[in-house]
Amino acid sequence: MNAARLGRYRLVERRGVGGMGEVWHAIVDGPRGFEQHVIVKRIRREYADEPEFIARLAAEARVCARLDHPGIVKVHEFAEVDGEHYLAMEMVDGWSLTEVLEAGPPPVALACHVAAEVADALAYAHDFQDERGRPLGLVHRDVSPGNVMLTRQGAVKLVDFGVHTIRDRHLDERTQTGRLLGTVAYMSPEQADGRAVDARSDQFSLGVVLHEAVTGQRLFRAGSDLETLRRVREAQVPRPSTIRPEVDRELDRVLLRMLARVPAERFRSCGEVAVALRIAARRAGVDSAAVRAYLGGLALASRGDAGGLPSRAATQALVPEVRTRWPWLVSAVITGLVALPYTLRASSCAAPPPVAPAPITGVDAGVAQSRPAAERSPPSPQPRRPPPGRPRRALAGPRPRCS
Repeated sequence: MNAARLGRYRLVERRGVGGMGEVWHAIVDGPRGFEQHVIVKRIRREYADEPEFIARLAAEARVCARLDHPGIVKVHEFAEVDGEHYLAMEMVDGWSLTEVLEAGPPPVALACHVAAEVADALAYAHDFQDERGRPLGLVHRDVSPGNVMLTRQGAVKLVDFGVHTIRDRHLDERTQTGRLLGTVAYMSPEQADGRAVDARSDQFSLGVVLHEAVTGQRLFRAGSDLETLRRVREAQVPRPSTIRPEVDRELDRVLLRMLARVPAERFRSCGEVAVALRIAARRAGVDSAAVRAYLGGLALASRGDAGGLPSRAATQALVPEVRTRWPWLVSAVITGLVALPYTLRASSCAAPPPVAPAPITGVDAGVAQSRPAAERSPPSPQPRRPPPGRPRRALAGPRPRCS
């Protein structure tokens, strides 16, 4: 098999490597110049024959192929070529939340909007039922900034349902090697303990994502996985407003409830979380158009033919300028417009030639016309003297020009 192809897919660029697989930007070629850009997820070669990893990839394909929600990345195909299994899915033209947050914390309301969109997608997955109306009990288990994508058009999409639970086919929380599934710093306390999890575990993970997006600080991550797990289990969460003063008390309350150590103290569903967060976002007028404008302001760099990830150096270098440019730019424009008449007058001529007295025009002519005809007299050839206390100036007439 050609190393640059996998079935009907032409592999263009490897985008990332995870614990069990790797992700590629691929292209499907068709007649008359047709091309479709997709993401191909394949099992790493050293695990290609492991039944556990194949079963997990197949389970991800079966579930995601049935999910139909604008906030969840679509799966196009699950296939096998020469004994190698792969998954082809929708390619998101945009950036991961991880990359966006490297530019600094976004506006609070914008972070609430993004989290509300993710919560809505999670609520859909949590409530998903089979053909007989039985809940499948789906749990994402890996809600983290790296699995949240923001498109160029301002849409928010959740990716990677590879670490999930189906009630009638429960996958153990730990692998055979004893390694926890999911990203340690974004786990719920019950997930970190290796206990059974439900939809409220995803809610906790989303709370960690939002807390970090709002404050710009890592919540539980420490120098080692062991210390990170200890912090997750203890779930000591500071109020975001103590770190970022513009966070209001209502958002403090919502986040602390999402991040409650005991699952019963959290919101009953991610649907309720979405409603609570959208109130804050809509109050500030934030929607997908605001996300699109924010991403455009960050000047994130593209990678590849179909868009992709931003350059870390570019975002860190350009964002401070973007954030401080507009106030002084508007002030400079206003100042320039106010000063424009004086600038033109001063630059028209440094030393204007003497001007002969002109006939009465303008306001003075209007005053003369208002007198009775009998009192009217020809204008005096001598220049009029200004009233006492007023400086002498030329009467209205043509402006002097420089030759």
